[in-house]
Amino acid sequence: MTVVGKTKKKQALFLFPTDIMGGAENVLRLAAKAALDSGDFYQVDCFVLCKQPTGSLDGLAADPRVELTYSGAKSEKGGLVSLARVLAAKQYDLVFSSHTHLNAAASLFRKLNLLKTHRLVARESTMIFERDMGWRGMLARRLYTFYGAQDLIICQTARMAESLNLHTKNRLAPLLAHIPNPIDIATLSRAMNCKTKDLPSLADDAQMIAWCGRLAPVKSPLRAIDALDELVNSGNNRPHLVMIGDGPMREEILSYADAKGLSHHLTLTGRVAQPVAIMRHCQAGLMTSDVEGFPNVILEMLAAGIRRVVTTDCAGGLDRIPGVTVAGQKTAHSLAGCLSFALQRAEPDGQVSTFLEERSPGKFFHQVLTG
Repeated sequence: MTVVGKTKKKQALFLFPTDIMGGAENVLRLAAKAALDSGDFYQVDCFVLCKQPTGSLDGLAADPRVELTYSGAKSEKGGLVSLARVLAAKQYDLVFSSHTHLNAAASLFRKLNLLKTHRLVARESTMIFERDMGWRGMLARRLYTFYGAQDLIICQTARMAESLNLHTKNRLAPLLAHIPNPIDIATLSRAMNCKTKDLPSLADDAQMIAWCGRLAPVKSPLRAIDALDELVNSGNNRPHLVMIGDGPMREEILSYADAKGLSHHLTLTGRVAQPVAIMRHCQAGLMTSDVEGFPNVILEMLAAGIRRVVTTDCAGGLDRIPGVTVAGQKTAHSLAGCLSFALQRAEPDGQVSTFLEERSPGKFFHQVLTG
């Protein structure tokens, strides 16, 4: 390894399932960038388990200190063989993963001495024991039997740590740490100025409500349509729901809204590279999931300038975020009531900016190294 003065430079490895940027993948990307920015690492390797490149990691790979490797496998299972070869070929100072199957694989490989690292960190990406995932959920929960070789297991919230401890009978308790998710304010601020798909022409007094995520059952998007219906039927014709994202429920959502006579109150943008560029035009935000590890999209809404976000109680600690209202029940009626109240009240003061600044990628990565 390279030595500069008396400081030994380090080598890190970040494990991605794919380079499609979901919340967990974005945290990995931010952590890898923070490792480079820290100046402590002379090389940062990023290994992508499967699927074809999308270009989302090209900016990171432009740094000469970054080595980006794709397994070329069609499935995540197929990529594990390539991962084992990569791990056996080098010794790392830090290995960081953020998905249950990769967390389990890294821990198992370390137990088998295939992975050599001074520090192995796993980040839990969701409250997997709280989600109904059918047979896939049963399989994922069994993967926790391979956990235990980590030096640190990051839980996004205290609620997540409590759930993990409960379902693993406290076996992993000494390894757990609560480290809140990071958010890159500087990058999001630049992204807000990016060109976006045209939004519909609305009345000057329209109340645009942002919903952002995959159009899939796990995000409960029909609950957002029902909340919109409640608002409109209460006599308020100004709400306009902007659903940012794409997924298998797109046509179902359109048909459902049309049947309720809400087509003129709804825009589906499809997949957008920079959702904050649309969020910045909205007066409120809405989150409808039953269970999340921690919905980073709420932080993105706040960063985009939205100061009225209404959410289900889908993760721990949401009630302590300035500008966020947690609905008392996971129902459209409860969400609509909170939205109606939020749209009528004044925006909160500068507490939001202070809150977001405390979640910088640099501070997050420091806790990864020291937590």
